[in-house]
Amino acid sequence: MQRRAAALYFALFLVIGAGSYAYVTTGVDAQRPTISLEDAENYALGENITVDGRTYTVSEIEAQNESTGSGVLTYVNESFRATTTLENGSTYDGTWANETSEPYMGASWDVQIQNASNVSEFTLREQQNATQVLVNSTEVEDEPIDYQGESRVVYTNGSIGPTVDEYVGDPTTYTISEGDTFAYNGSVQDATVESVTGDAATLAWTTSKETPVQLEQGGNVTLADGQQRVAYFPDNETLQLTTDVAGYQNQLERQDYFNERKAGLWGVSIVSFLAAIILLGAAYLPVKD
Repeated sequence: MQRRAAALYFALFLVIGAGSYAYVTTGVDAQRPTISLEDAENYALGENITVDGRTYTVSEIEAQNESTGSGVLTYVNESFRATTTLENGSTYDGTWANETSEPYMGASWDVQIQNASNVSEFTLREQQNATQVLVNSTEVEDEPIDYQGESRVVYTNGSIGPTVDEYVGDPTTYTISEGDTFAYNGSVQDATVESVTGDAATLAWTTSKETPVQLEQGGNVTLADGQQRVAYFPDNETLQLTTDVAGYQNQLERQDYFNERKAGLWGVSIVSFLAAIILLGAAYLPVKD
């Protein structure tokens, strides 16, 4: 009698477990809710998106599944504020331009800043190459001579001239103040001296720069119009953007509820199979008289 009852319960648990397993592995997937953004705008890789006068390009798309994906939008920021610094004691190389409206081009300069608390300017001191000066001159020989313990130039007529330092002269210097325009390099000739400290002078200018906007699967992104959108990647070639943030969240909640139900059915299957095995095994244990 005991074994017959155990067999009946074994069959009952087996039917429950098998039914739950069959439903999980076949029928339940047919009911799986999917993300469907009916009012979303679709964009392909490389396509442009214009929002409030700003043009974005879909430059990257990578989607693994409904919950994992990423992408990048890029746009050109025409008013990007770029900065650089000229540190005290560093070298500013102006040899990139020999002809310019700025007088300090065509040479290399030492950057010098006064060691003071309220400094507002810096000085460019020309780096002199005495050997090059002599070589470039047509009135003196290329090589100086040692005359009475001093290095002196020799004129082309053979006469001995002044010392090399006297012939070359004092280095040229220029003082640049806060608010002045500074020709930083060949592409930036209108930088402004924004600030000067005892350590460095800061230059700033406006330029254009390609700027990335990172996107994540289901993440919010705010574009030029200030409106919040949800980014969604249904595949590796498509980006969807929708302003219906609440609608997207509702679909995520439906998927979470579905996953909870599926996990519960798996639990029923596992518990039922274990109960059936344990019950059957216990019923056929030997009985001690």
